Amino acid sequence: MRFKSVSIKLLMIPGALVLVIAILAASLPMAARWFIEYRYGAVLSSQHVQLNISHVGKNRTLISDLKWGKDVSADLVSVSYTLGGWGLPALERLTVSGLTINAVYDAGQGVLIDPVSQGSQTPVPPHLQNRASPDFKTMAASYFPHLPDRIEINNARLVLKMNQRVTVIPFNGSLAINKSDQQMRCEAKFYPFGRQVALKTRIHAVSGLETFHLNARAFDLDPLFDFLGKTSAWSGVTDWSVEKLTHNTWQIELSDMILTRPDGIKIPHAVARILKEPHQITMLGEVNVFHPVFSSLSASGRAQVMLDPSGSGIQDATLTCETRPMEKLALQHTDVSGVVEQPLAALSVHLKDHMVDGNMTISFSQTQFENQD
Repeated sequence: MRFKSVSIKLLMIPGALVLVIAILAASLPMAARWFIEYRYGAVLSSQHVQLNISHVGKNRTLISDLKWGKDVSADLVSVSYTLGGWGLPALERLTVSGLTINAVYDAGQGVLIDPVSQGSQTPVPPHLQNRASPDFKTMAASYFPHLPDRIEINNARLVLKMNQRVTVIPFNGSLAINKSDQQMRCEAKFYPFGRQVALKTRIHAVSGLETFHLNARAFDLDPLFDFLGKTSAWSGVTDWSVEKLTHNTWQIELSDMILTRPDGIKIPHAVARILKEPHQITMLGEVNVFHPVFSSLSASGRAQVMLDPSGSGIQDATLTCETRPMEKLALQHTDVSGVVEQPLAALSVHLKDHMVDGNMTISFSQTQFENQD
């Protein structure tokens, strides 16, 4: 009888252990959901987030069918972490697969994405609730320590609507986060209209955008203008890039631009640097142009815009442009050919108080033309 009693007790121990494990296993999804809402509720506005915890493991949790408001959803989110003692898990990697972002372009407000329901407000972190209106940079810095070390975005797409037209832009990206320096490095590749556009940037939680480089090769302009619903004199393909050089200087560069309208024009290289100051914008530009009618031609220009005290209106604008000095400009058209020696063209325009004035000068030393018949 004693052996039977001991046997029953011994059987009860593993049975109870299995029961406890089963209860814990059943509670893990609820615990994971609580952790997400506890740690990131103010970021995600958790009352507007719908998700399913499909798997909880020692070092990884899988979240499926994620929906954030009306416009953001994801098929699967994988969260990798390490457990250290009794503290909260330390996030290492977050991988988002099948992300879909629905956006609408509004001429007055830009690109609109609705992550939460209308009429709702995103909660503010407890340590910022005493402030009247914490700005974005302050809130971003407060959440930085809670981000994972790396974020991967796979098989994502942006569905952009504009004036009854819709385009789908697939993209992939990754973010590497340095919590000690409060920096985030982002690399992404977008595929608008079947062309690749690459992005590299570095962002600081407090100072904001530090570096930015966006570029594309052999980008076809026609599908872009078709989507915008605009008829443009420019058509063809080009390599282009947009880069932030310093805290207030940007550079836009074009190369190997082949235009079908106007027919035959090629732009081997064009570059513009834009300097933004509190009440002044200065742009310096250079361009090389080639056409079958004439040999290669180079020009440079400068534009200066003075802003009003509010920084939004234009008080005064000046534009100057001139061709580079050259010995000869060869011309060829049907049965006529010629040479223009030491040609020079200069243009200056001044805008103030809605009045425009300017002048244009064309000079050369001599010309020679002959009929090819």
